[in-house]
Amino acid sequence: MQGQLMNPGILYGTKDLREIAKLVDEGLLAEGRLRLQRSLSIAQTSAAKDEAHMLQSLILRQSQDYRYADKLLGEFIQQRPNSPFIPIAWLERGFIAYHITELSKAVEYFSGIVNLTQEKAKNDSVFADYRAEALYWKGASEARLGNPDNALSTLKEMQDIYPLHRLADDALYMRAQLKERSGLEQEAVVLYGELLRTYPMRNTVLNSAIRASNIKLGMREPNASIAYIDQAQAVIDKLQASDTSIIKPEEQSFSSRSKEDIAFIKAQALVLAGQCKSGLQAFEAFMSAFPGSPLFMHANMSAGYAAFHLQDYAVSKSYYQYVIDSALDEQALLRSGAQLYHALISKAIGDRSLAKQEFSSLSMQTGYPFLAQALLEYGQLAYEDNELETARKTFERGIRETQEKSLLVKFHLLLGSVYHDQEQFGKSAREYASAERIAISMSNIELENKDNILAEARLKQGISFHQNDQYRDAIIELSTFLGEHPKDSRRDQALFWLAESYYRTDLLKNAEEFYKQLISDFPISNRREESFYGIAWSQFRRRDFSQSSQSFSKLVKEFPKTRFATDALARKGDGHYVLKQYKEAAQAYKAAMNEGPRSEEGQYSAYQYGQALYRIDDFDAAIKAFRTFARSYPQSPLSASALYSVGWTLFQQRRYEEAISELRTLLVNYPSTQLAARTHYTIADAFYNMERYDEAISSYTIVKNQYASSPLAGEAVKSIQYCLEFLGRIDEAKVVVDDFIMKNPESEIAKDLLMNRGLSLYNGKNYSGAIAEYEAFLKSNSDMERNAEALFYLGKSFASLGEPAKAEQSWRDVFKRYAKSEYAPLALLEIGLLKTNDQRLREADTAFALVMTEFPEHSSSAQAGFERAEIANSLGDSLQALRFYTLIADTYSSTEYGDQSRYRIAMYFRSRLMYDSALVHFNSLAKRIDNPNIAAEAQYRIGELWLKQKEYDNAITAFLGVREQFSSIEDWFSLSLLGLGDCYETIKNYDAAKEVFQTLTTLRPDDDYGKSAAARLKRIQKVKP
Repeated sequence: MQGQLMNPGILYGTKDLREIAKLVDEGLLAEGRLRLQRSLSIAQTSAAKDEAHMLQSLILRQSQDYRYADKLLGEFIQQRPNSPFIPIAWLERGFIAYHITELSKAVEYFSGIVNLTQEKAKNDSVFADYRAEALYWKGASEARLGNPDNALSTLKEMQDIYPLHRLADDALYMRAQLKERSGLEQEAVVLYGELLRTYPMRNTVLNSAIRASNIKLGMREPNASIAYIDQAQAVIDKLQASDTSIIKPEEQSFSSRSKEDIAFIKAQALVLAGQCKSGLQAFEAFMSAFPGSPLFMHANMSAGYAAFHLQDYAVSKSYYQYVIDSALDEQALLRSGAQLYHALISKAIGDRSLAKQEFSSLSMQTGYPFLAQALLEYGQLAYEDNELETARKTFERGIRETQEKSLLVKFHLLLGSVYHDQEQFGKSAREYASAERIAISMSNIELENKDNILAEARLKQGISFHQNDQYRDAIIELSTFLGEHPKDSRRDQALFWLAESYYRTDLLKNAEEFYKQLISDFPISNRREESFYGIAWSQFRRRDFSQSSQSFSKLVKEFPKTRFATDALARKGDGHYVLKQYKEAAQAYKAAMNEGPRSEEGQYSAYQYGQALYRIDDFDAAIKAFRTFARSYPQSPLSASALYSVGWTLFQQRRYEEAISELRTLLVNYPSTQLAARTHYTIADAFYNMERYDEAISSYTIVKNQYASSPLAGEAVKSIQYCLEFLGRIDEAKVVVDDFIMKNPESEIAKDLLMNRGLSLYNGKNYSGAIAEYEAFLKSNSDMERNAEALFYLGKSFASLGEPAKAEQSWRDVFKRYAKSEYAPLALLEIGLLKTNDQRLREADTAFALVMTEFPEHSSSAQAGFERAEIANSLGDSLQALRFYTLIADTYSSTEYGDQSRYRIAMYFRSRLMYDSALVHFNSLAKRIDNPNIAAEAQYRIGELWLKQKEYDNAITAFLGVREQFSSIEDWFSLSLLGLGDCYETIKNYDAAKEVFQTLTTLRPDDDYGKSAAARLKRIQKVKP
């Protein structure tokens, strides 16, 4: 664009007058005057005075006396309104206004000429030239004025009406550049292509080909880039051809370094196209041909990159080392990049220790421009070496230090992997979700391998959700993965975890279908065995026991050594048992207990074997099986049940005395058994059946008094009543019943136990049980505060079970019915968090806003405001996010969310180089001594910002503050010592620098901080031994 906005000269309409413009622009004023006089014959009615005015204005403009020239032209237009030079005068005024950047006037003048010459231009080529010239420069003026839409329209009009005009290609070129600068690169390429086709001989064709090639290179379309750059080379070849028969294009504008540009872009495109060997040769040729080029050091970097991808690491390293050693101060960014690739080469050749040392050293450099990349590589190495905590801290730091989306995606993915390996599945899912959200917001050009990255994030996120018991969320992500990535090689894993998630949400038919799809589509998948197992279990839980028994049998047959054999046989037995096929059940249970005698399922099967024998009335065999079980597994939770079953079997055979003896033995051996109430009750029933009512009453009373919470307590009361009635003690029977009714139904202890039972079930992740308890409690209780709590945890249970609609309704009921309860703001907050988790961000924001409006004094409002800021941030409204962070930071300054909000404000200003604003907030955070971690980081950031501004005294003061106040916060303490030493070294206070670095090497001799300090000591000793 800049090249097109040069002095345009003046087009008057004839060859002679065009020559005058050239002579005037070259300063040949005397000769120009003579030629002008010879040319005035075209203006029959003009006078010498008109000619003198025009020439005088030309001379004044060339002498840069623009104001006076414009004044003379204005007077001429007023005094000679009918002169044929009027259009020329307006053009000249437009050019003057353009040159002195009075662009609004320029647009006005050029627009006036466009309107003035509209009719005459239809039949007069001279006026057509005037009008075309005016349209072009009107568009140029609009462009410089910052009205690209108007400029594009004007330039297109000029090209459409006057396609053969000498400036038509310039108009098209300017349109392409405007599109390019507006970020509409594909549209720009289309316009450059149109220029190459329509005006192949004009002076803008070379630069158009170069620009189109460069755009395609940036869009990572190397083949198209090469095609355009070859067109550019063809233009140069024609211009330089000695064959006179070749029709050559016009001399090209802006072509002083075109050969360099072409050679450099061609080499880059070759490398991007995967032709690294050709690309490397092209860069070597470039450096040989253009040793003084401004792109010479860039070519070294690119040659190193090409050699790196050819795995010629020695050559690659030599290029990067050259850049490190030879780059000038103004090429510091290139040097930093070379240092990063130097470390990557160490990693590539397998010297992991050296690579980690190099990446760590780079990450310790104050102001290192590729800090995030160094942290990413260092964290990956740590992760691969199973140093999970180091990797976690490194990735978390990387996320704080960068705003670059392509890097943030990778950091979130890797941090998700770390959390997954640490079995922190909720955090893992959150990181994968962040990676997915950022990746979706990026184009394929902005994010290489976008589809693969999204596939990774969605699959791992789905698996993490499943492992965190968020099964419905897992279903959504895994289904998305399967729908969006049909060719991914891990589809069998997605199908498996999707089936597992459906299974966990009791959508058993869906689960079975996906297990079967996995087996059908992936016959050699390592999930095949588990899928057979899942199919059988799904059928079993759907109570399709006949089919499940067949499926369990098929599993054992296809995988005879399967680790699921005992469980499969046990479930096969269960299926037969439920279908009342007790003989087949006994056979399956016997096989299972023999398959895994020491396993939990083997023990269960041994117990069930007795139950199956009992069901086919083989009582003696059943008693033997139960006794064998109790003897073989005395510590099993089922041992008491086995002994009870012995007693119960004898009871069923009416062998009451033997039954009582066996049951009393059970109570002696297992006095704390959960079967105690039932055992006492059965003993009582045995006495009852023998009509020994007093002894029966004694045993029933034990149940009533000692096990009042047992469901059998009420039955025991009824049985006591019957016994007393049989004995004729009617009044006594009534007292017993009334006493029980009076003491139990509405007791606070019972209510507490009911609430505690619900909470216990919830904490134990038995959400269905918790829901049942809370609903029962709500039906029978009228206590407002207790009901608010019950409703709140009912919502939590529904949410954990994956039923968000019911959860939300429960929480809304808390707010609606018990608005003054302490659970009301918590319930609204949970609604917001639920909707945030479901990515219903607008609704979430509404819920959080209600928390802040209704409960401004409650601590939940701090979190609500923070979450609103996070939502605004995720929606790309950084200013709205900033307003919320500011509100929370100011209103809840002493809370964790207040601190986190202020920290984000500070980091926002830091990332935008608004250091003064960032310092204000970091200074505030540094005073938060009761939150030492954030205070320590804030104090370090203050020093870091002063250091960036080369305010070394202030930086030293800040870093000393960390040393004096936060020595227990090791990382920020160590980073501050490094920063302090760097300051001292920079101001040449080498003794102080040595002291600081020596302290750090003493405190942390074996880690990266100490090693970095040791390296700095060696550097200082070279300067000042």
